[in-house]
Amino acid sequence: MSGSDPLAVTLEYSRGRAVRERVVLVPAGTTVRALLRAEGQAPEGCAVLVGETPLPLDTPIVRAMRLTIVPTFSGG
Repeated sequence: MSGSDPLAVTLEYSRGRAVRERVVLVPAGTTVRALLRAEGQAPEGCAVLVGETPLPLDTPIVRAMRLTIVPTFSGG
């Protein structure tokens, strides 16, 4: 870790009409994939959006941001 302040990332979990928000602090450079794993999510089973734009899982987080997390599969 570089010693810089952690970044606030707002996670908006969207499932149907239900929306749940959570703010987490992460070190700069944390990938979206690592953040999802730390949150107990299966990264490959989620679409991650910034606004309406999909975000690749290997994107490093370099600023405070809001991410919308949408599950892309369900159990059966």
